[in-house]
Amino acid sequence: MALSSDFPAIFDEQIKRLNERGAPQHLINALSSRRAQVLVTATGFPAREDRVPFLPIIPRALMSIQSQMPLIRFEQACGYTLLDTKKIHDELGTPSEPYFIFDIEDGRLFTVTSTLAAEARIKAAGRSCLTDCEVISLCAHTDVLFHHFVDAAASRYEDKTKNVTLLLEGQTAKLSSSYISDKSSDWGTPSCGFRMK
Repeated sequence: MALSSDFPAIFDEQIKRLNERGAPQHLINALSSRRAQVLVTATGFPAREDRVPFLPIIPRALMSIQSQMPLIRFEQACGYTLLDTKKIHDELGTPSEPYFIFDIEDGRLFTVTSTLAAEARIKAAGRSCLTDCEVISLCAHTDVLFHHFVDAAASRYEDKTKNVTLLLEGQTAKLSSSYISDKSSDWGTPSCGFRMK
């Protein structure tokens, strides 16, 4: 379980990881400048073993999905996508500048549940599904993909019947898409409790 005393080290490790994996320095600086605010905000959520306290998010308008996927790296195998990212559209509004999300459940509560059903339950709980950029961050900063693959239920692909997904092919992360009616024990739908604007 991450305690509030661990938050500064978690923040610094996330920023270090972005730097080591080639995120643009001006975006790293923008995220780093929020450190004090992030640490204070994170203490407002109960510490839970099954939650990630916060994650840094880079909007796709500032760093393309093709450029963000290599931030997910396992044994030097960099993530990628073959999707036409112009066909990705979000179901909710997100900040236009680098931001943080808080109190992240990584999707294990919603395995063996269709994305559509999970989305309804997440909204009913007052939480929010994640976008493509947000699941990229989740998978870059945690080992969730070794437990289950993840749906970005807040990002649709092509039309309302498909959402963006993130999976592993061997040791390589791949951003893909699937139908929102699909369900499998290999997949989960993550959520967050708050977005810092």
